[in-house]
Amino acid sequence: MQHKFFALIGSLLISLQLLVWPVFAAQEQPFQLDLHTNYTINDQGQAYVEHQFTITNLTATTYLNKYGLKIGSENLTNIHVVDQDQIIKPEIVKANGYTSIGITFANELVGEGKQRQFSISYQNPDVAIISGQVLEVVIPQQTNPEAYQQYTVNLTTPARFGPPTRVTPSNYQLQQNNTAITTQFTNLQKQGISAIFGTEQFFHFNLRYHLENPTNQQALTQISLIPDTPYQRVNYQALDPLPSKIAADADGNWIATYRLAANSNLEVNLAVQVKRTLTANPHIPVNPVLPNHTQADQYWPVNDSAIKTIAEQQANAQSIYQYTVNTLQYTTADLSQGIKRLGALKALAQPNQATCQEFTDLFVTLARAQHIPARRITGYAYAENSSLRPLSLVKDVLHTWPQYYQQQQNTWVNIDPTWGHTTKGVDYFNQFDLNHVVFAINGQDSTLPLPAGAYKLNGGETKDIEAEFTDQFDQVSPQLSVQLTSKKIAGWSIPGSYLLTLQNHTGQAWYELDLWFDWQNPNQSLKLKLNQDKLKAHSDGKSTHYQLKMILPFETLTIPLSSYNEQQTWPTTNSVNLTIKTSAHSQQHELKITSQAKLQQLFSQPVGLAILAASFILVPLTAGSLLILKRRS
Repeated sequence: MQHKFFALIGSLLISLQLLVWPVFAAQEQPFQLDLHTNYTINDQGQAYVEHQFTITNLTATTYLNKYGLKIGSENLTNIHVVDQDQIIKPEIVKANGYTSIGITFANELVGEGKQRQFSISYQNPDVAIISGQVLEVVIPQQTNPEAYQQYTVNLTTPARFGPPTRVTPSNYQLQQNNTAITTQFTNLQKQGISAIFGTEQFFHFNLRYHLENPTNQQALTQISLIPDTPYQRVNYQALDPLPSKIAADADGNWIATYRLAANSNLEVNLAVQVKRTLTANPHIPVNPVLPNHTQADQYWPVNDSAIKTIAEQQANAQSIYQYTVNTLQYTTADLSQGIKRLGALKALAQPNQATCQEFTDLFVTLARAQHIPARRITGYAYAENSSLRPLSLVKDVLHTWPQYYQQQQNTWVNIDPTWGHTTKGVDYFNQFDLNHVVFAINGQDSTLPLPAGAYKLNGGETKDIEAEFTDQFDQVSPQLSVQLTSKKIAGWSIPGSYLLTLQNHTGQAWYELDLWFDWQNPNQSLKLKLNQDKLKAHSDGKSTHYQLKMILPFETLTIPLSSYNEQQTWPTTNSVNLTIKTSAHSQQHELKITSQAKLQQLFSQPVGLAILAASFILVPLTAGSLLILKRRS
């Protein structure tokens, strides 16, 4: 009797996930399955996919008569099936985000060693994403790679994108001509493919912040602006109104402070360009690790016994990532009405109700329990297919993902366990993309600061984030103004005591600013000092050099400055050239500085101040004593 065999090949996303159910159990695997797939991407990002199957009978009596393919997209078009050079009309069902393709073969191919060769081809817009200047292709791993004896892939992309700049796996070969580049992968087995073509990505955002002061007094309120990071450079094209103060916190957030009148509302508008890069910008400093980065917080119960037990079983950050990906299941609930953040413990208790917040919280908690510094990032992430790359904070297209600190490389590493789970195997641990933009960094606190899009009036349902890709990032030169003002006591200027004000008139931050003070008359023994902890000083006798770590967009810095002359008895006024240098630009300013004299320097020291104070006491006492003696005489 001939044993008929019914095989189904399931697919999630764009991978072939082989699921085989025999009608009659066989003592041995009755078939050998080999698969070669061609992915051809055109200039518009459409993918033509052709799966070429070779099925070899390993027994004399068993044969294959049906096959099925399920693909995680309802957007497939031009579906064709060819068996032994004969066109077969497939059964196609599109529902719930999937396309199912059923095949019934026209003939029975019986005999050991007999081979059936057939192909399934279609066009799929969800395989590749062209976003701005970048082409990204994602082909997840097979769910049961042991079913394939051989599995190879050819990925052909337009030559205008160049060769891939970041690829997983790394064992591949390239073939190139004038119009296309083919990336060849062999023996993939348990590996998927993730390829990025391009080195940088440009975004433009229009952001709105709604601020409210319901009290009867003037109040201060703060918002977080999109910051620079080593992999992200921003240019504020407009910030209206300007804040009274802007400063960076210890996690690298840029915090703007506004004064609100009593019982008033204020809308802040920010138009900003963002450049994302695959390589780190060496001029942008890496935020230091803080004690808080391994400690517990509201949603990160680091000291819980269950958390500690799980953490002890993980060898490193990557194993914690994989545990998170495998343990939690992304929720199927409707998130349009908002979601409640569960935190790490409740996520473990309700693993099927996870969103990006739970994936992030669980990773951060387990990492900290292993003494690995970790933080939560909230921001924008571009995704064309929300079932593959969901955005849980749906009201303003926000997403959250973790960072962990890599000590050997002295850097914070972005990862995305949520998308690693929903894409069923895409490696978002070793290969991050260019589609994530940081809005806010939660390291010292599990909730603050809030990101753009979260500043709404009570009951407000406004759309406060508008995002688009652009093809440029404005080239801006530093524009720094300098003002020198004398310190005063009772309206009198104090020689040698000043406030040096630096104001950044551009929407970009500037780093490693060198401030060179050169005396126009270097023969005099003139000294100058900036009293600012953030400045590093160096003097060679003729000039004084300070380095300022950074000045933020539209920031105003006020630095105490003192100058003194070691040779002159009385204060002297001299000209000083101030040169401000960045890595590519320099500005010069001439300053008139009156230096302290010897006598003034004496009274500016603790001993001098004591003598001066004693004189104020002794002079009246002496005068009083003389007056008493005179009266007695």
